Amino acid sequence: MAQILKQSTAVDVIIGPFVDSTNGDTEETGLTISRADVLLSKNGQALTQKTDVTAAAHDANGMYNCELDATDTDTIGQLTIFVHESGALAVRHDYQVVEQDTYEFLFASGSTADADVAAILADTNEVQAELADGGRLDLLIDLILADTGELQAEWVDGGRLDLLIDLILADTGELQAEWVDAGRLDLILDAILADTTGLNGDAMRGTDSAALASVLGALNDAAAAGDPTATDTLVQYAKQLINVLVGATGVATFPAAGAPANNISLAEIIRAIYDDTNAIQGKLPSGTISDFAEASNDVTLADASITAAKYAANAREAAGQATDEVNAIADGVWNEARSGHTIAGTYGEVHNEIISGAAEAGTLSTTEMTSDLSEATDEHYNGRIVIWTGGVLSGQASDITAYLGSTGRLTYTAVTEAPSAADTFIIV
Repeated sequence: MAQILKQSTAVDVIIGPFVDSTNGDTEETGLTISRADVLLSKNGQALTQKTDVTAAAHDANGMYNCELDATDTDTIGQLTIFVHESGALAVRHDYQVVEQDTYEFLFASGSTADADVAAILADTNEVQAELADGGRLDLLIDLILADTGELQAEWVDGGRLDLLIDLILADTGELQAEWVDAGRLDLILDAILADTTGLNGDAMRGTDSAALASVLGALNDAAAAGDPTATDTLVQYAKQLINVLVGATGVATFPAAGAPANNISLAEIIRAIYDDTNAIQGKLPSGTISDFAEASNDVTLADASITAAKYAANAREAAGQATDEVNAIADGVWNEARSGHTIAGTYGEVHNEIISGAAEAGTLSTTEMTSDLSEATDEHYNGRIVIWTGGVLSGQASDITAYLGSTGRLTYTAVTEAPSAADTFIIV
């Protein structure tokens, strides 16, 4: 993790270690690292010398104290320090510059960050427990998902409810256009609002109230039943709609089931969903999830239902194997980590012996390469083959003749070009 620095604040940082460029090991303790030698990149911009004029001074073991002033740290984001002094390997350090308030919140004495987090965790402790696997909220969600499984399927692209919505949108397309700003319905509403500006309750008294009653019907009219007729009032059907929503009386018969189509009501669609799920209603055992799991374990398959033909090679229809499903399986096989496959005599064991690595800053030439290999034993990889999988040498291979465990440096038969830092390779 990059060290965090406070924006526009002077700071001393330790850079290094500086080691001999020839052997990559001897600590360089007498370097003269001037202001011009210390290059900074602010948030990915071009490298320029630091503003602070103080030269870096040796601290210990090849580590040097480097002073930065407020101008050097004035840009939010990544700050990179790069120094390549003659006689020593290059050194790079990355820092993260944050706003002063953020820095104070994280590191200042008396910061409330820990207390705030602790208070949040304490206040939500019970909710966390209920959301955990097996908690009450978790069990409730599991039951809801199980009970609404078929309904969920109808909402997916191409499901019946999705088709119904598509039909509604298609049938009301012109009406939707009229609702937009300056559409015909929008203009009518604007005219109504303009004509009724300033009206109050006086306008609804006397004959106006009687006229309204003649249009809507008496408020005490009973809810209408069956299909609408010319004699039923608006109030009757408003009450009928409310009765349907709350489950009260008022509808003579519930409509029969109907597939989504023109002239099919929402009630018919709901009835169709009810009929389709009737077979599974009451099949789920009551009680806890544990009860359900125990009941599921008691289910057995008849011998006649398991036949060789059903499990024969290529028995599954090719049309059922979607391209994305096949690709997902292939990706899962190829991207499986090698570390878990160590059973003797398997292909996994063979592939687990392939070593992966990447070049690092240090010695990078046509015959030598400093790497991130962690093996500490010298000459450990002698006689094996290095194959580059990235960078300018991608696809080339060479035999390993020497290995320095302290720096991960490989020596090999000369190749066409020198690798660069971060170029990847494998050893077989």
